[in-house]
Amino acid sequence: MEYEERIDRIQGNYIVADCRYFENVLDKKPLIIDGLTVNIGEKTTLYDWFTKPCLFVGFLKEAAIFYLGQNDSTLFDSGAFYYDATYIIASDRILKIYKLGSARDFFLNNKNGKIYWK
Repeated sequence: MEYEERIDRIQGNYIVADCRYFENVLDKKPLIIDGLTVNIGEKTTLYDWFTKPCLFVGFLKEAAIFYLGQNDSTLFDSGAFYYDATYIIASDRILKIYKLGSARDFFLNNKNGKIYWK
């Protein structure tokens, strides 16, 4: 089982693994964001952080790991499994890395009952 952490200037940091056994090395604790509890194996948009529900599979250090899917392409990383890695700083603050040595944090806001990241 091998995995590699990568950084994309648009998507941010993510993980590519050669199999889903990668999930066995993750810390299996629930993710708690501002009153929202996401348990292992549940799907969430994380207050619209994701455009569609993604499967929460655990933590790698401080990063919450979400399974995004498998690439069946023959061009790049054929058969690879892709995961989002979003760092949880606080119950209302997350962080993404878009290039080495630099990161962007996002804060959860609630305006007129609409919860969003800014």
